[in-house]
Amino acid sequence: MKIKSNELSTKELKQIAEIAIDELEKKEKLTSKRTWHPISYVEYYNSDFFKQTIKLYSMRQRIKIATEPLKLLGVNHSYEDTNDEEIFIFLDKFTINKRIKKNNPHQLVDLLNTIHHEFRHSHQREKQASYNLFERLLISEIETYIMDNDRNHYQNNHDEYLMEIDADLFSLKQTEEFLKKYPEIYEKEKNYMDGVKGFYQFEKINYDSDKIWEKFYQLYKTDTKNNENKEIINIFINKDTKEYNSIRDICNNKNISLLDEKTFCRILSSKSFLEQINIENLEETEIEILRRTIKYRLEEEEKVKRYNIKRINEDNYIKDTYLLDKILENKQRIQYLNNYLSELQLRNTEIIINNRKR
Repeated sequence: MKIKSNELSTKELKQIAEIAIDELEKKEKLTSKRTWHPISYVEYYNSDFFKQTIKLYSMRQRIKIATEPLKLLGVNHSYEDTNDEEIFIFLDKFTINKRIKKNNPHQLVDLLNTIHHEFRHSHQREKQASYNLFERLLISEIETYIMDNDRNHYQNNHDEYLMEIDADLFSLKQTEEFLKKYPEIYEKEKNYMDGVKGFYQFEKINYDSDKIWEKFYQLYKTDTKNNENKEIINIFINKDTKEYNSIRDICNNKNISLLDEKTFCRILSSKSFLEQINIENLEETEIEILRRTIKYRLEEEEKVKRYNIKRINEDNYIKDTYLLDKILENKQRIQYLNNYLSELQLRNTEIIINNRKR
């Protein structure tokens, strides 16, 4: 089949989708079973999936399922009881580019990105061991918990979830590999793909784990029904009281060896953790642990700061207001951590003076 990059009919989009899906499934070889539906609006609303599913749910869920094709490029439905998945790619959406709101000159790239993006969610569920601990904790436990307990938060902040950023970066890499077999199209779309890639990389570096963690903690501490053991999370949060454990208890937890430095420092430097501490009651060892934790976090935030400042003059693909918002968030976080560090230093000085008086 001859492939072109735009002015593709629904039939042509479906043919390309089937080629890309077949190639992807053969290459990745996941054990879970996926049924793919590259589908038009008419086909979706006449499908057995829609007719059967619409009968099973509440009115709110029915509206969600009925409007998915109008809002989304694709969606991955997973079923816990069978481990099966149904992935829908809504072909009519690719006639209009969602960024420029007009006839889409990048139909092929956007189609391929969507296919690879939805597949990545399958990969995230099955190949958790391929992620570092921090990413695995966020994607498989924290973000998934928020999705299950506050769907609106996920929908309103969709592009800021690590699972979505990870899927975006994966999708573009796979799309580039696919298009390299068609050099003429690849060269034509390279600038567009580079711009999209730059935006995705920006989102990964500016990923706000604090925002996600704080939302998780807000939901988790009021969840009286969920007392199941969460191996990593319960190092930090008591599963019965839903309150933070003390620094001493965290460090003495039998599972502490499971943690890496990033996960330990990110959670201990989160605003909700720091604000529940009474600095006046801290011992020297606890102060030192917090100081090291905050300094580690500040080094990370300074790297983000340098990256963002560099991007100001380099990238016109990122909207100025969005970039400036991220710069402001980063600046406020650095200021907050530095202020907290100063308070710790004052408390440490008091302890030293008191010890000398004895």
